Amino acid sequence: MSRGRLSYTTSWDMIAQLSYFILACQFKNHAEAAASSKISPSAISENIDSLERELGITLFERGPNGHFPTEAARWLYQSVEPLLQAVEAAEQILRARPFDFIKRLEITSPLQFMAGRLSRAASLAIRSIRESNPDIIATTRFMLGRAPYVHALEWNASERVQHGPADALNECTRITVDYAQDEEARDSIVLFRDEWISIGGGGNRQADMNGVVSFAALREMPLFLPPLGDTQLRHVRAYCAKHELPDPIVIEEDVGTFARLSRELAPFHLLAPQSLVMASVSRLNLPYARLPIDLVSPVVARFSADEPAALAYVEELRKALQLANTVVHYKPSITLKQIRYFLAISEQLSVTRAAKRLSVAQPALSNQLRKLEATVGRDLFTRQRTGLQPNEHTNTLISLLAPAAEACDGIAANAAHYATARRERLAIGVIPLVHPEGALARALAAAVEEWSGHYPKVKLKIMEGSAEMLRQRVDAGEIGFALVEAQVSRSWQDELATEDQLGVVSNPARPILPPGEVPLGNALKLPLALPGDDFGLRQVLDKAAAELGGHLTPQMEVNSLTALLAMVRRMRLVTILPQSSVQNFVETGALQFNPISEPAIRRRLSILFSPERVLTEMERSLINALKHQLPLMGLGRQTSVSRTIHPSE
Repeated sequence: MSRGRLSYTTSWDMIAQLSYFILACQFKNHAEAAASSKISPSAISENIDSLERELGITLFERGPNGHFPTEAARWLYQSVEPLLQAVEAAEQILRARPFDFIKRLEITSPLQFMAGRLSRAASLAIRSIRESNPDIIATTRFMLGRAPYVHALEWNASERVQHGPADALNECTRITVDYAQDEEARDSIVLFRDEWISIGGGGNRQADMNGVVSFAALREMPLFLPPLGDTQLRHVRAYCAKHELPDPIVIEEDVGTFARLSRELAPFHLLAPQSLVMASVSRLNLPYARLPIDLVSPVVARFSADEPAALAYVEELRKALQLANTVVHYKPSITLKQIRYFLAISEQLSVTRAAKRLSVAQPALSNQLRKLEATVGRDLFTRQRTGLQPNEHTNTLISLLAPAAEACDGIAANAAHYATARRERLAIGVIPLVHPEGALARALAAAVEEWSGHYPKVKLKIMEGSAEMLRQRVDAGEIGFALVEAQVSRSWQDELATEDQLGVVSNPARPILPPGEVPLGNALKLPLALPGDDFGLRQVLDKAAAELGGHLTPQMEVNSLTALLAMVRRMRLVTILPQSSVQNFVETGALQFNPISEPAIRRRLSILFSPERVLTEMERSLINALKHQLPLMGLGRQTSVSRTIHPSE
């Protein structure tokens, strides 16, 4: 996403909540996390509760010793830590001095992320290297346990070109942290030796007094392994064969929650590297023991030998790994609101134009800019009579903070998709409804009732809005799909086989038209009150008028259909709506409906969805229910969407 297309849709300040979330992931409960940082436990709890509500995902679950991060929490941790690191780096760099040339250090690892010792050490090493080399920006990324989700902060070449001057972030050094291979490169540096342990399950607690499990005990029960790399699997199988142990079975288990094995009743042993499982074992109070003869997997860092920045980082990482009870706590002084305001001002080079774009008062925008400048200790623009001009600090801050702002939007969108894929939540949109007994409202209610029978535990959220607003929310990932009028421009849609006659709606107590059909040309001359052009219904009418050689000139634009009908009933005004939406009012004599003719205009409905992904099974199920119910309510013939809808179709 380029700077010219930055989204401003996220209305809540995420950064403070995320810093509390990162802290809570490192402790057994919120009280311990609060005590370590001398803050109130309620502050952590309230911020995490708010974060869960906003993202619609469960971040923590209860265990015997407190709470533990869910799979969604580990995904979120991975996604947001680079964001917080970028904000922290921005504060530190600008307080030191501006840099024309910022070097980037990218630490990646195929090791599974567990928010444990290694990941905390990697984050602390980033801080240490930045203190001695403030012109170095470093980020870390480990592997997720399940199918990968898009990380919200992508540091790739295209992003670097788009987020500031060409030389802002133009040098990248890569470090890979991984288990040693059979033929390891000579310049790899060993970070630590990861000792394997046995985790007992199903009532199995057969360690001796020294915390060691015997080979005899290991032979009595099935041996399981978590998903690991080929080298580690080969080594552990060779270990088992050498000591006459059963051939271990690889199982698809999330070792962050042990959801499957924690419910297993039959005794078993799970063999795993200690760094992978110890954080979860401690939180879940699972019994574990050392192996009778050590099985060790060295963890190494790989990088080019001629990169001094990489060598300096690896040395800091080795030091951090030796520390006991490490905690990573981010304390950002910059808020998301300040980031968004700064980026808008940097695009417009005018506080007035930026305030208009953001729909905020100009004094509020100026105040936040002054606070940001006070935080970093620098003027971020040169004030001139003709407006603002960027200075030597502006581009540096843009390069660091533009990805952070986009990351917040990306996190919200990815969390919505994650929750949908995990069958926790589904958010959809629908065009405004006029009457609870209207055909579309009844079809929607019946479809939701039918769908809920298949997904009783899923939290459904339905948003009402104009077609354009719903399109933006679909594109942003805030809703899975929307029921709108066909066709909204630049959209992917599955058109429904529905038709609904449009007509002029008026108050029979204030007669404007005699009963019967009215030609469109005559309808355009009436005192019209209509929704704004963001509404699909208005777009349909504008198109029909243009094809007739005319144009709509409503006396009043009202974006609430309820308010629109209230105006029609009290004033000498008419509107144009689908027949099904006002049929109940017409039958009671409260409103009059004159079908439009010459030409007749009919509203057709469609399902609008994002071209960026395939609809989930849960979403397709609700669409099928809608397609089943719409014709039953008189809005079209029955069809099916049993196939997968994909942007390539």
